[in-house]
Amino acid sequence: MPGLSLVLAYPFIALVRNEEFLRIKLRKKKVEEQPNYCIFQRQCLINEFNNRQNDYKRLQKESSDILNEFKLNFNEDEIRLFQDHLIRITSREKERCIKVHMNKLALLNNGKPLGQDYLNYKSQLVHNLSSYVLTPNKERLLQRGWKFCIENKVSNMMNFMTEIELNAYTRKPVISASVFKVFCRDFYAIASQMMKVSKCKNIRNVSDAEYEAIQSLKSNMDIVVTKADKGNCIVILDKKDYIGRAREILELDQFESVTPRDGVLHLHNREKQMNDYIRIHFHDEKLIETSLFMHLHSI
Repeated sequence: MPGLSLVLAYPFIALVRNEEFLRIKLRKKKVEEQPNYCIFQRQCLINEFNNRQNDYKRLQKESSDILNEFKLNFNEDEIRLFQDHLIRITSREKERCIKVHMNKLALLNNGKPLGQDYLNYKSQLVHNLSSYVLTPNKERLLQRGWKFCIENKVSNMMNFMTEIELNAYTRKPVISASVFKVFCRDFYAIASQMMKVSKCKNIRNVSDAEYEAIQSLKSNMDIVVTKADKGNCIVILDKKDYIGRAREILELDQFESVTPRDGVLHLHNREKQMNDYIRIHFHDEKLIETSLFMHLHSI
């Protein structure tokens, strides 16, 4: 009976619509931290997904039979209105479920962006105040944040697989449902094989284009990439403007000579630290010439 199948599927629909996680308490808390437990959780989710996919196909066939029977007893206008009504209900529920699950995924990821979805990153993360034009790869690289670093190995295979699946899901809006189904099946097989290979092989967490963008930014001697005074923003300045601003700061009153009572020794220590920083990070790295270094060097 179609009605009976819908009644049995109702608890699952209620669970999907729930904005909170289903909490399961274990007798041994340490079990949750073991890798085997995470793998078991993932396998349970995959099995549950496959079972619900089969339920979905069965319910879809039953609803199609009901709709065919409905067409025999009503005219075309009534059938069209009924189909439009079903489409509106389905779209509304789908959008709500997607929103709920995206919130859950964000909660699991500590509120951070999911995967490498940089399209939703805020533009104020990177402020390009220089005359240099950033390519999309360079801008996407800088949008990762000031604390981002390149890794040459996968530290958590579960997170690695999740990243792959989230990136694959971004292709769904641009391809048809039938092609996406085949794509997911083949993609899952390739991703599983890649996970086995990556366990004993170095792999970067940036693409080849992003890695080339890093080398290009490092070799560019006309700009300065620095952190903003407040927040986690990244600012890009022309080197000549950056040096000019540094000279203006050095000419301020706090760098004038002071009396011994005001702490000459402390000022000398601060000047020495500043001189060492300029020498190590700018002069030794060949970012500035010797003449400019001597000009910035505190006497």
